[in-house]
Amino acid sequence: MQNTKLKKFLTGALYILPMVFFVVCYFLLTATEEDIAQGAGTTPDVWGDLLAAFKNNARLADMYAWAVINFFDYQYSFGVDTIFRLIDVAAAMGMLVLLTSVVLGRKVEWRMKDALIFAGIFLMIFLTPFGYTLYRGFSMIHNYLIIALALLGFTLPFLWKLRGKEIPKLYKKWWIAVPMGLVFGLSANFPPLAFLATYVIVKLWQWWRIRKNSQDYAKLKLETWEWLMIGGMLVSMVIGYTLGPGVSGYAQDSVYTVSYDYLALGEIVRDFGGSMMRILKHLVVNFGRTLAPVMIILAIGYVLAWVRKKMRKEKLNFLPNGDGEKNTLLVILIFCLFCTLAGTQITMPIRLCLPAYLGLTVVAWILLRNWWGKPSKRELLAAGGIMAILMMIVIGVRGFLAWDFHERVGVILQEVKDSEADEICIDLTRVTQRWQTPFNIFQQEETFVPRRTTARELYGKEVVYCQSQ
Repeated sequence: MQNTKLKKFLTGALYILPMVFFVVCYFLLTATEEDIAQGAGTTPDVWGDLLAAFKNNARLADMYAWAVINFFDYQYSFGVDTIFRLIDVAAAMGMLVLLTSVVLGRKVEWRMKDALIFAGIFLMIFLTPFGYTLYRGFSMIHNYLIIALALLGFTLPFLWKLRGKEIPKLYKKWWIAVPMGLVFGLSANFPPLAFLATYVIVKLWQWWRIRKNSQDYAKLKLETWEWLMIGGMLVSMVIGYTLGPGVSGYAQDSVYTVSYDYLALGEIVRDFGGSMMRILKHLVVNFGRTLAPVMIILAIGYVLAWVRKKMRKEKLNFLPNGDGEKNTLLVILIFCLFCTLAGTQITMPIRLCLPAYLGLTVVAWILLRNWWGKPSKRELLAAGGIMAILMMIVIGVRGFLAWDFHERVGVILQEVKDSEADEICIDLTRVTQRWQTPFNIFQQEETFVPRRTTARELYGKEVVYCQSQ
């Protein structure tokens, strides 16, 4: 009876603690320099920002980020941005639910085994540098929540079909299938291209197997919902690539051309040998960043599972027995490969590696779930307790760092607001001398950064930067 109560308590804690983390993140978060540049604290101009974002990058994630940031103040105070901060919390939780559903191959249920995977995925994202895309600044949060939700929502029925599961009825409605395709195709640069390449390979592989075994070619036919979703995706991709600035306006951005070593196609033609060496360097860095955390987690998980199986005198199978799960692993790995290869023109920052990393997170948990098999009640409780403690530590560290930055910047913002001068000089050491963590984990981006030669305007006053004497 006592174990049953503890199990119910831990199940609830594993589902609720990530939500607490997102509430702490999004309600303590101060607008960053990029948020302010995109319109935080100014009068909303939704239509103008949507058009400006489309002309800049022609991607739905940027369009949403630019339009929504108008409703945020520099720091949270009860008002309309409460709604949007709660939407961010709901979207982040939705991302975790969808990831868990892909691992399970079914809907997520309120039980311990599902909660462990849900919490494990949360920890696998937020105890690595990949988590920063979802807590360092609203510009990134809004971008990558949209990208993650569009990717997971679009690919979910295809992955369920691959595993022989029943497709949710909503996806078979044209008014759901078409918008899902339109949103996904315009959500980001790399994931739709990677999905398309993966889908073609899967269909060719299925054709080869049917041809080899003389099976029914009717199995290759796309169902109506597939036609509608892929059609919607292709339409929005064409719109983005033809009416927008092509692949992206980033090719003219010094951050990408210098910091991320952007390699233009013309440069490849002029210096093929040197370009190939740079591309090789990009490949090593990009795959290293994406694979390293997953490989470490899988190595630890495999050793623990192997020891457990040895103690029980059981055999450890590396891959799942079912063809559906094996096919899912292979398809996701192919998608992650293409998603990373698509960025070989640059040294991809962590945030651009996120779609591939989310796929590898699913792969990791399918394998871990298979290696561990059917855990005992004691093992479930022990794992749940450890994960709950880890999540409380994560919330505590993130909360402390967020509050520290919130207070430091809050004092400066109040000084700017109360000042009667038209120009305010800010000493950057007041906000940069703060707690530091490895990889800047759980930190937020700076609010005041002299990235532009012109001054920043806050509360109708020009803000310039000066150094302490």
